[in-house]
Amino acid sequence: MNLLESIEKLNKRVPLASVVTGFLGLAYITGYIISALFLRHRGIAPLPLLKAQYIETGLSFLLVTTILAGIPFLIFQMRHADKNATGRFRLISILIATIVTTNYLIIVALVVIFVESEWRASTTIFDLGIQFSAALVPYLLLTAVSLMIPRMLILNRERSEAANTSSVDGNWWKRIWQRFLQSRRLTGFVAFICRVAALVATIFMDIVIFKSFTWLPCFFSHIIMYISAILFFWMAIYVVWWFAKGAGGNELRIKIWCVGIPAFLLCYYMCVMTYSYRVYPNVPSSRGGKYPTSEYVIHIKASHTGSDSLIRPLYLLEETEDFFYGVSVEGCEWFYNDDPVWAVPKSEIEWIQLTKNEHPEPRSWMCSLTEPSLQKNSIDADGN
Repeated sequence: MNLLESIEKLNKRVPLASVVTGFLGLAYITGYIISALFLRHRGIAPLPLLKAQYIETGLSFLLVTTILAGIPFLIFQMRHADKNATGRFRLISILIATIVTTNYLIIVALVVIFVESEWRASTTIFDLGIQFSAALVPYLLLTAVSLMIPRMLILNRERSEAANTSSVDGNWWKRIWQRFLQSRRLTGFVAFICRVAALVATIFMDIVIFKSFTWLPCFFSHIIMYISAILFFWMAIYVVWWFAKGAGGNELRIKIWCVGIPAFLLCYYMCVMTYSYRVYPNVPSSRGGKYPTSEYVIHIKASHTGSDSLIRPLYLLEETEDFFYGVSVEGCEWFYNDDPVWAVPKSEIEWIQLTKNEHPEPRSWMCSLTEPSLQKNSIDADGN
């Protein structure tokens, strides 16, 4: 009831329609800026202003950024977690809860935004074949339950103390349950065991993911600047909040927050820019990114090639009214953005064949090597 009353009060101050409109407007503008930065960096200048995909791109950015930006807040709030734990169990329990919850959010973001053709990826642990999709569901359920049980114990214990019941009439199991809740050490120990189980499941799932997705280490090394931009955003908010907290009146606090707006806009632009260069190319096109989920085999008319017709397989980057822009499938260096962009006029195309990428290429193929020059040398050595 309190939640509903809070929502009603907020809706009276700011209409829900205005909030939704503002959020979609922010997502659209953000999506346009991300697309413009990425495509113009690749030399693709013509960019339509009106495109529904910008909303999807902006929503993906807001989701990933919100999860990563919420992790420091989560760590701060976890200091007050596990009120039942006492002594040596308290610090360890809070530390485990922070690690498990942070890892859980990152895996959820990875699955929702980045995983496309990797659902059938598998690996071997102790000579046991494990498929990613088969391990994901038990991990999500087990970890969620293991994190919820300590909170439920705390809630039931607080209710029991508020009722101030020293004895309970009724079945024997109710009396045992009541005594269990009244024991801080016992409930704290159970919460600690639950979080250790969640930690074991987390470590196991991390091993499965890193062994199944060979491109992840390379990807994480490329998003350091993006994560740094998010941390700068948090620092700017904290500094302005610290000055506003010490201000004398509400009017002065409002002025301090207004002074901090340019810093917030600068940090926002840094997040968008680093996201467009590092994260956006690896978000599948089906989720509002530029990572190719299909291979375009373009058949160019013979009259435009001089003799025989030309067949060119491309990973599509952008489609405009007159052109297809893409990079060649052969020798693609996806993580390094060094591939030349082909602009194919639509008027010269006879037919197009679309083939869905059933394997995590080109990023998994590219991450088997560490430098673009090594990939070029291997291609030259093969004679292709």
